[in-house]
Amino acid sequence: MKTCSLFLLTVMVVTAALAAPLSPHNSQDHLLKEIIHDVHNLDLILKDKAKTIFVPEVISKYTCTPQNLFQAGKILQAYEAKRLGLHEKDWLLPRRLVTYTGDTQPEDVAQKDEVPLHQLLMNIKICAQKINNGKKHFPKKH
Repeated sequence: MKTCSLFLLTVMVVTAALAAPLSPHNSQDHLLKEIIHDVHNLDLILKDKAKTIFVPEVISKYTCTPQNLFQAGKILQAYEAKRLGLHEKDWLLPRRLVTYTGDTQPEDVAQKDEVPLHQLLMNIKICAQKINNGKKHFPKKH
């Protein structure tokens, strides 16, 4: 009887641990790693095509703020996966950027210089790596 009770208790603890939701900090870590992974994969898939599409320079290796990542996500959302020669499942980066930054208010991008899509992707990756290495997460607004 004691063995059965111990086994049942163990199963309940393991099940509860697996069913517990990720903390916001852990989910942001996970999302950040997915952003870095997405950029890496897109760079491999898009290759030269990413050098012929020009987008506003809303993020650089020197500017890494929630607004910058949010703007990058919004700019990328304007492109359809099909237009880039991608499958929908490979074009999750825009949504992940907007989700990661939460309710950030964008700045005006009308006066920004344009850079190749490839450069924007690399700047996103650099920014995400800086955040990941520093573990500086943007607070979610409620």
